[in-house]
Amino acid sequence: MKTHKSASSTVQNLLYRYGDAKNLTFALPPNNHLGYPNLFRATFVKGFAKNPGKEYNIICNHMRFNLPEVKVTGNDSFVFTILRNPDSVAESAFPYYHSVAPAFRATKSLPEFVRKVNKVFKPKTPNNFYAHNLLWFDLGGDAEAGAEGPHVDQTLKEFNSTFHLVLLAEYFDQSLVLLREALCWDMEDMVSFQLNARDPSTRSSLPPDLLSTLQRWNALDWHLYRHFNTSFWQRVERYGVDRIET
Repeated sequence: MKTHKSASSTVQNLLYRYGDAKNLTFALPPNNHLGYPNLFRATFVKGFAKNPGKEYNIICNHMRFNLPEVKVTGNDSFVFTILRNPDSVAESAFPYYHSVAPAFRATKSLPEFVRKVNKVFKPKTPNNFYAHNLLWFDLGGDAEAGAEGPHVDQTLKEFNSTFHLVLLAEYFDQSLVLLREALCWDMEDMVSFQLNARDPSTRSSLPPDLLSTLQRWNALDWHLYRHFNTSFWQRVERYGVDRIET
């Protein structure tokens, strides 16, 4: 599941090279996205309508996750994704989607957006999903559902039962070790190239008060990230902390 602004292009490149080397079949879109931001449907896959019985080995382009339809890769598929600190996602998404998301376009900087978010953000405006709980939205959740209530825990349980492994962009090397073990790949299969990385000098930080506002704004993403941050380190412990560092 290729999320936005979370080092997912680097993971996608790894999968492309592995699939190409093993002569595997990819479920590809007619363009870069598999119907995004609509929930994924199998008919979004190029050529699927002409051959609906075809089964694919790998699907790894941008989509809005929808498990029943993703089964074009078979019921025994290994399903994984990668997440990133939501503050970093927002800081990266603002300049990248500034011309696309009206809520971003209405302001000149991320601090200004955070200060004016309740004025400039309209949830039903096309492409504004880039500006609010983007990770939760990518995984198929309702980004406007509110950050409190039983639906949050229920959705997290659904995510937890769906994804066999959730990587963390901040701990990319450790993530690749866990992925290699899960997929039983060789070491050379895990060689990766960093893609779509920004120059660190272009990144900005928010003062504490605005950072707190941004975290409340993306509270669902924070629920998601904290949940899988916990399970990630539990998995590291099972693998062996000393072992993973070597």
